[in-house]
Amino acid sequence: VAGHDGWRAWVPAAASWPYGLVIAPRDHVGDLPDAEPSWPALAALLVDLFGRLDRLFDAPMPYMWWWHQRPTDGGDWPRAHVHAHVAPLLRRPGTPRFVAAGELGSGVYFNPVEPAAAAAALRDA
Repeated sequence: VAGHDGWRAWVPAAASWPYGLVIAPRDHVGDLPDAEPSWPALAALLVDLFGRLDRLFDAPMPYMWWWHQRPTDGGDWPRAHVHAHVAPLLRRPGTPRFVAAGELGSGVYFNPVEPAAAAAALRDA
């Protein structure tokens, strides 16, 4: 969808949320403190992405956002790679993405928006 100086964002092929995004550095970085030199690029990417989400339906897009990074237990964790997930809460203008009981119970989410179409819409927004 977008990239800025070492950070990139994409819609996963099996996205659980319509217009859901993953944000990660291109290089291997275990946690946000280690990524500090690239924080300005991350900030630019976030401004770009959240602007795209707002332009998608010509209104502010509500979303959930969370990060995964290396544990802070003092271990080495060489395979940890910092990344974020953005879960927009609308599937079309004014219509929230409802999570059904079957999705919660099974852990399998049914995305009503084709991920490739979502990525194209966000690139064009």
